[in-house]
Amino acid sequence: YVAAPVSAIRYRCQAVEVDIPYSFADKNVHMSHVMKLRLLQRYDEKQFGLPVLKAHGIASVRGPRRVPNSLLCKMGRSPSGKE
Repeated sequence: YVAAPVSAIRYRCQAVEVDIPYSFADKNVHMSHVMKLRLLQRYDEKQFGLPVLKAHGIASVRGPRRVPNSLLCKMGRSPSGKE
């Protein structure tokens, strides 16, 4: 999910490594762990914008989120994760 002004799901990625120790801090963000991602697919910014997310029960995106099965199917993914 890319935040405002885009407000849309733009990428489908696979986490290839998680909980990697990393230290970063500024006035807006503090990170102690990061992850490595593999880009699997790019989506047009209008394809899965906030109106589409709201139609699938996602009112706002504030952090990690589970994707409803109806939206997974619309994105061409099966709810089981098998494509």
